Amino acid sequence: MTCRHQRIHKHALMTRCLGLGLLGAASCGYRDSQERTSFSRTAALVVDSAVDMYVLQHGNCPQNMETLVNEGILSRSSTKDAWGHPFAVACVASTGEVTVSSTGPDGRLGTSDDILGK
Repeated sequence: MTCRHQRIHKHALMTRCLGLGLLGAASCGYRDSQERTSFSRTAALVVDSAVDMYVLQHGNCPQNMETLVNEGILSRSSTKDAWGHPFAVACVASTGEVTVSSTGPDGRLGTSDDILGK
């Protein structure tokens, strides 16, 4: 079993439980920025696992988050971070590497407050 497949199996249960809506239900009432960051890091891992599952099923990266929702792999409420920003997903076709990022509190990708799902 490859490392990628092991990671998929490791996060499969989390993806099914959290990706089906429980994650979104937990996204209200944060006490501080640290809780938002922790939630967003966990949510990014769920999205990362959902993308991995999609790639295994279809052989390519999903076009967007809506594709994961339409396939029933991820709930709509799990497509945003704790600040309400959509997760950014980048796939490198030649290596199969997937990167899921939260833009963090500033809502801009590529800044120091970004949160990676790995």
